[in-house]
Amino acid sequence: DGKSGKRRALKEVDVKDGSETEVTLQPELAEGATLFGTVHRSDGGSVAGLELTVSFDEVASLRTGRWNSVTKELDADGGYRVTKLPPDRYQIRVRSTRNQSDCGAEGESLVEVTMTDQDVRQDIEIPPSGTIRGTVRTRGGTPATGTTLRLSVGDRWDPCSAVTDRDGGYLLTGVGTG
Repeated sequence: DGKSGKRRALKEVDVKDGSETEVTLQPELAEGATLFGTVHRSDGGSVAGLELTVSFDEVASLRTGRWNSVTKELDADGGYRVTKLPPDRYQIRVRSTRNQSDCGAEGESLVEVTMTDQDVRQDIEIPPSGTIRGTVRTRGGTPATGTTLRLSVGDRWDPCSAVTDRDGGYLLTGVGTG
């Protein structure tokens, strides 16, 4: 029934012209497959504060009436399990759930997987991240308290920012390397 992640099994019945055939319908419902695996950081660090979202094409979601995505928290060891996924192509996005000063690169990863009627293991490696810290001062040398800093990568703004403290200090964590 599309919405529950189950699919219908069809049976063909041959009926001759002018005759009647009694048919008992007993649809066979098959559960979808399970997507599972482990998320780990390449530097061996903790995956605390990361969440995993499994989604599929928005157009397909509208066409089939099925949900578009599901978000799961990782267990203490970085494990995840998403059940009842019907055959389709999916995207797995891992990202940080922390505050705005965390740029999320420590948990930013996007993987595509194709599900069939078989369970699929998909381990995900998170690349290392860095920290930017410093002090902002006015031209006169006094701390620039309450100044908002936003990080840009090329011509694109990252979704993270930091506000300077009373000493003009700031800290951006989870900054992607490169």
